Amino acid sequence: MSLQYSAALLAICALALFLVALFMLLRRNWVFIWLKASTGLFALLVSGVIALLAINLFAFHSLTMDKQLATLDFESLADQHYRVTILEGDEQIRELELYGDMWQIDARIIKWQGWVSALGVMPGYQLGRLQGRYLSIDQELTAPRSVYDLRAENIMGVDLWYLLNQQQIWMPWLDARYGSATFVPMADGARYTLSLSHSGLLARPANKDAKAAVSRWAR
Repeated sequence: MSLQYSAALLAICALALFLVALFMLLRRNWVFIWLKASTGLFALLVSGVIALLAINLFAFHSLTMDKQLATLDFESLADQHYRVTILEGDEQIRELELYGDMWQIDARIIKWQGWVSALGVMPGYQLGRLQGRYLSIDQELTAPRSVYDLRAENIMGVDLWYLLNQQQIWMPWLDARYGSATFVPMADGARYTLSLSHSGLLARPANKDAKAAVSRWAR
């Protein structure tokens, strides 16, 4: 089951709970008014939490292991200055300029746990940060730096991944993890593909220019 279908199902559950809450709170002829009003308020709160969860999950993409997440193409603009075009799927998401000799990209990953995972619900990912790096420590300290936030804008001001990972909000069915690719050399005309394995993000050279850059860097 894809992450988008899971999010849609959660949204439907949130709406159903919201309608139940309104029904219970607006009726006046029940005997146990306080008890049922409390139940209605609780249902209203739970529906709100589920709705926020569903809305935030729409910002993540469904993920399968070894699936190609993105393609990065590099064009040299000057010495240690590159333009990178990031393609996620078949859609160009942006063009950015990086300074340095190498690049690194991070991703934020949400995995389902327990019985939810047993239902076959796919984990989700969201590209996080892209940065350039110099080989020289002196340049790293003094030369122009470049780092970009690739995340989708937080919906309704709630960052679900951050709450799960950094603030350790307890949701037994969700696990937030962090994956990062190692630093990879930049070169004019180089193309890399980005995928995820059990050990983390993998950046693979996808043409001869990228393979030549990796070969020179590995020596």
